[in-house]
Amino acid sequence: MASLPSTHTAFLRATALLVPLIVLVSCATDVPMKPLQRVRVYGTIRDAEGNGAPEVRLTLLVRSGRYETSASWLSTETDSVGNFQLSAPEGEYFPELRTEDRLPHVTLGPLRVKAPSTRLDYRYGGHRVSGTITDHGGALVDSGRVTVESVNAATYDQYVYIRVPIAAGHYATYLPTGEYSFWFTSEGPAGAEARNFIPVAIATDTTWDVSLGGHAVTGTVTLGAGTPLAGASVVAGSSQAYALALTDPSGNYALYLPSGDYDWSVTPGPSNSNTYRLFQSGPGISGPAVLDFDLSGVRWSGVVRMAPTNDPVSGARVYVNYEFVYPDVVSTSDAAGHFDLILRPSSRYSLRVEAPGAFPLTVGGVLAGNDSTFDLTVSPANP
Repeated sequence: MASLPSTHTAFLRATALLVPLIVLVSCATDVPMKPLQRVRVYGTIRDAEGNGAPEVRLTLLVRSGRYETSASWLSTETDSVGNFQLSAPEGEYFPELRTEDRLPHVTLGPLRVKAPSTRLDYRYGGHRVSGTITDHGGALVDSGRVTVESVNAATYDQYVYIRVPIAAGHYATYLPTGEYSFWFTSEGPAGAEARNFIPVAIATDTTWDVSLGGHAVTGTVTLGAGTPLAGASVVAGSSQAYALALTDPSGNYALYLPSGDYDWSVTPGPSNSNTYRLFQSGPGISGPAVLDFDLSGVRWSGVVRMAPTNDPVSGARVYVNYEFVYPDVVSTSDAAGHFDLILRPSSRYSLRVEAPGAFPLTVGGVLAGNDSTFDLTVSPANP
């Protein structure tokens, strides 16, 4: 028999050497693996007064270096008396406690979960911070909230963010030693007021009464001479204070602000959704003031038509697609296809048309310099 070429011989030898290795690798999958044992984790979460804390979201975080991860099945919520339980594989976790309000966000040190079960009890600690909130007239604020946030927290575990409800003019919470910013906000059917205090050092139990009073600022919001805007919101804001007031049927509003510089925003009510809101910096407030706002501006109007017939389209939404505006500045075309928008002058806007049975149409980057009329033609979605 003729001998095989040397290259073929080398290939057969290499193949023969590989066969046992392949068998060994395939057999490795037959080695039994010990599954991770799941363990019942349970306990009670209490507030600083020792009462069971309901609706606390407890999550077991897995930390790898600087990062933390969790899975939905490693989270649960305490019941009405603060008890909880969940199942987790054996291992090391970092419990995290969160609530929508009332209690600070807390991340605890490592918890070793091992069979047969592991118990975790926690009681919130800290200094009691409480007091009363009064409005500009000295009356107790019916409802609102106090928002507290850590200032210059050294680590993530020491960061606190909490929203505490105000009930019948009173609030109370517990905070660890540290520096915080406090936003006190009142809420009512006619508007809201808020005051910011930063930084505030908390190192002991603290009673802190806060007044939301200030200088009276009044005025009228109109759409041109003699056309009051009812239901418009007037907002004044700065890093120290915030106030929102709604106009009455005569377009009048009243709010109260401490001395300072403010940015102003005036947004028309739902019945004037075709009008773009007003933004302006200043004026500042140093005493009682009267500020009127006129939201008349450049008027864009026209007709929405359907190609190729040019028939008017009713029920089309023509709205301004400019930066982020909420609520939408929109006009809905009437039976004759007419729409009408009022915009702030000297800005560029894009118009978006969404008509029933038609492809959307966008007209971009048009300068609002003068009153203008547009014929906007849309194409049928199913020609």
